[in-house]
Amino acid sequence: MTLVLLSGAWTAGLLAGLHLEAGLGPSVLFAVAAACLVGLLRVTGLPLWPGLLGLVLVAGLVRVEASGGPARLDVPQPQAASLRGFVATDPEISGRAVGFTLRVVEMDLGGGWTGDEGRVLVRARPTAELVEERESPYFRYGDLLEVEGRLEAPPDLGEFDYRKYLAAQGIAFVVPFPDRVALLEEGGGNPARAFLYEARRRVSHKLDEALPEPQASLAQALLLGLRDRIPENTAEDFRNTGTSHLLAISGLHVGTVLVLSTAAGAWVLGRRRQVYLILPLAAIWGYALLSGLSPSVERAAIMGSVYLLAILAGRPRTILPALALAAAVMAGKDPSVLRDLSFQLSFTAVAGIALLLTWYTSWLEPGPRGASGAEPWWRGPARWCMAAVAVSLAATLATLPLVAFNFHQVPTLGIPATVLALPAMPPLLVLSLGATIGAAIHPGLGQVLGWLAWVPLEYLIRLVHLASLAPGGTVPVPAFNGLLVWLYYGALALLVWRMGAPGETWRRLRSWAAGLPSGWGKGAPGGRNVLPSAWMLGAFVGLAVLAGILWHEVVDGSDGMLHVHFLDVGQGDAILVVSPEGAKALVDGGPHVQGATRALGRHLSGRDRDLDLVVLTHPDEDHLGGLPEVLHRYDVDAVADTGMASTTAPYLEWQRAVEEEAPRRVMALEGRTIALGPSTFLQVLNPEGPPRAGMSSDLNDASVVIRLVHGGVSFLLTGDIESEAEGRLLRSGQDLRSTVLKVSHHGSRSSSGAGFLAAAAPRAAVISAGADNPYGHPHSEVLQRLVAMLPQERVYSTALHGDVEFVSDGERLWVKTGK
Repeated sequence: MTLVLLSGAWTAGLLAGLHLEAGLGPSVLFAVAAACLVGLLRVTGLPLWPGLLGLVLVAGLVRVEASGGPARLDVPQPQAASLRGFVATDPEISGRAVGFTLRVVEMDLGGGWTGDEGRVLVRARPTAELVEERESPYFRYGDLLEVEGRLEAPPDLGEFDYRKYLAAQGIAFVVPFPDRVALLEEGGGNPARAFLYEARRRVSHKLDEALPEPQASLAQALLLGLRDRIPENTAEDFRNTGTSHLLAISGLHVGTVLVLSTAAGAWVLGRRRQVYLILPLAAIWGYALLSGLSPSVERAAIMGSVYLLAILAGRPRTILPALALAAAVMAGKDPSVLRDLSFQLSFTAVAGIALLLTWYTSWLEPGPRGASGAEPWWRGPARWCMAAVAVSLAATLATLPLVAFNFHQVPTLGIPATVLALPAMPPLLVLSLGATIGAAIHPGLGQVLGWLAWVPLEYLIRLVHLASLAPGGTVPVPAFNGLLVWLYYGALALLVWRMGAPGETWRRLRSWAAGLPSGWGKGAPGGRNVLPSAWMLGAFVGLAVLAGILWHEVVDGSDGMLHVHFLDVGQGDAILVVSPEGAKALVDGGPHVQGATRALGRHLSGRDRDLDLVVLTHPDEDHLGGLPEVLHRYDVDAVADTGMASTTAPYLEWQRAVEEEAPRRVMALEGRTIALGPSTFLQVLNPEGPPRAGMSSDLNDASVVIRLVHGGVSFLLTGDIESEAEGRLLRSGQDLRSTVLKVSHHGSRSSSGAGFLAAAAPRAAVISAGADNPYGHPHSEVLQRLVAMLPQERVYSTALHGDVEFVSDGERLWVKTGK
């Protein structure tokens, strides 16, 4: 209790310094006064505790005033600026932009360069030069950059105080999409941290090889702390169900690893010697390093280590003082962490889990043994399930007031969803790591192990999605005084102090659970055990999972039909063609780096990691943005394009991907036919020849136009051609008749003329466009022309219907939509 009081006084002084800003001089005077009070109490023979606590409190106040707080840029208001500084975090990709924190060392506001210190949040597009020289994400930790743009206040994110969150990290401004970003020098950061980030990036690539989307992105978030690639719909499901904390590696994750590795160490090595503590210590720090050693993870690992040291010292009930000391030391090193929400959540989550383990470590110990001398088989899995439920409840209840205060909502589904999700976390992490190691040995081995990792990953995705469909996932909480948070934790601390050890009720429950069912595991009258052993049960479960995967692959195989998927990738084009024989062709890849791979993951099984053909209709970003990632993630046999080049960063990335992956190159020009099966083929109708000097610079009219034919059914895929190319196709005399028309250029007004639509004479039309796009696609005039010749229900749009799939046997046609 002494250590708790001293740590509490120190932390209270730090908090007072952060909020009062009394100044260094008055703080020193307070310290002198507190020291005098201690001396007076000593002379008079009165208890010293009030004076000592006051002295420690004032010392915390002095510590804050002496540190001066995090450095901030000397800029009175948002304005244009030129900055020089180092990339201080591991850059993260979002769409085609890259986000990172810049530690500024120099600044020019128009009057010349001056030295300054502070941090800004930058969101920038990589230059063509960086794309040519480096792999994604192009910027690196430690890069010295010169950034020209506008310093702006952080955006308002509604109920969550984003500005306060950034201010706790010393960030007062953001620079969204600067006008210029130049690389001045490389390798300016901490070498150990740079190595750690590079290793994490390589592990991420191996997960890409082993798993499809969105399972790969989820594994990267939970294993590596890389959340920027999670599909928006999946992230939205986690937010709506109050389970987004599962995606942010923090105290809950480290605590889960701590609990399960401690149980595993005790089971393998026994508790007679404390050597078993080596396993959880290695597990939590290995996990922390693998996830990038972010501040929240590092703090949680430190607190977990303190808990293990308390057990090693033979005083596990001293965990609360030890955690208080760990938090006080970390706050003394950097007082601003007390304002950091991630620190608060990590500390309270680990404290809740550790306190639970302090009282109820008997959960992890073997129970009474049967007549044969062995523990009944069912008690081991039962202990693990109880531990998973308990960890979820402890962490959730410990962090509940902080979540309510900062986010103004309480996740009613968060607790049951987390309880159901946590049992999947250990196999998810272990199997994802195994798939990574397997992919490093051989891609095929990685994919085999990836099938096993796919099971818990898919379980978690489906669980959260089903929970998101339930009403009342979160309950809004009105803004309330922060004093109530302190009252909650004060009442909780009083409860912990009064409980001390497990009560009689809990002991009775333990006795009751230990005796149920009394006959289980004792064997038949003849001494033969009628129940399977734990090893037999594990083998049975493993075989059942493997059989399920194999049946899934069999059912998911080719059905002898043509499938054409118009993929919802936002404001862009991406079309997947699967022939009756199973040949697969992808026409364009949409605008986003991960968009095409995520869309493919919705329609191809985890085993399908090959594509027979990838077609780039023209080098506009909304058609090629996702193709480089497709080339890296899938085994592509051939790529087809017109040979038209571009100097844009996305096209340079495409060119490099083609050179690295080395698929066959096919010129997609008028007159070429590409077979996808005995009765399925692609006819190239446009352009009429390769690009040449003096040729029109209009990329849209030079788009590849394809007529896909399967028996008596055909699809006309028109890229982004406009009226000029449509007129040329009409004059060429080529057969434009089609069962389904992909409306050109996302329904732009300059395309889909009446004559061209009449020549195509489709029975259905698909418009590939993003919802609420800034271009107004599709245009009302185009819609009127389509509805004039087609029933309105046969005009489909990815913005309204999601993925649109056509299925044909060569004569008939069926349609499925994602929405």
